[in-house]
Amino acid sequence: MEHYFSQPNYWTVESRLFFSLFEPVRFVEELGGAARTLELLNVVDERLQRSGFPLLHLNAMVWDPSPVAMLRDAGFRSTTNYNITSTGRVSAGLIERYEDLVMAHPIKWRQYVETPLPYLPVVTMGWDVTPRCEKDMPWPFPSAPGSATHAYPYGPVVIGNTPELFGQLCHMARQHIRQTCPGLNAVFINAWNEWTEGCYLLPEKRYGLAYLQAVREAFG
Repeated sequence: MEHYFSQPNYWTVESRLFFSLFEPVRFVEELGGAARTLELLNVVDERLQRSGFPLLHLNAMVWDPSPVAMLRDAGFRSTTNYNITSTGRVSAGLIERYEDLVMAHPIKWRQYVETPLPYLPVVTMGWDVTPRCEKDMPWPFPSAPGSATHAYPYGPVVIGNTPELFGQLCHMARQHIRQTCPGLNAVFINAWNEWTEGCYLLPEKRYGLAYLQAVREAFG
């Protein structure tokens, strides 16, 4: 309340203070379950009201639709994803093409339409976590021990992302949210400056301001 909610430009959704949690299922489990979490959030709302603040809009960043009903019971009011690459593979190899990833987005968005919480779609600008990999790790990356998949950060790399394709994806997300959840009317973008995961909107050498311009053209 002192440092963030008091800022005049703090984002509110449905006249509530928007706050998103990266690992909501773990959050609920460590608090002792949905009922205990709801009790805690009611206390938070009481403290906010006593201090003259709006109530809380708690958003859950989920990986699949399965925990959404439980998170609703725990007091969450909406969901989103971190990005699409981390919620399911697009291709079988370690190289994924961005045009395939663009088409995977609406498939993932539609999985949440019938869940009991409003879903705010995410658009993924890119994905390349190799800056976080050990320098001597061989390519192609080996699978994780005892698994057919690869442990983070030794997973797939997305290639072929451009501002034009990203702009198309933003337009698709805008259309989706207007059709499915016009009351909240928000789209998440991965990411603003996640340089070590290959997700950024900030100006860079290859495309300059083009990714930011794509956002403006789609949503401005």
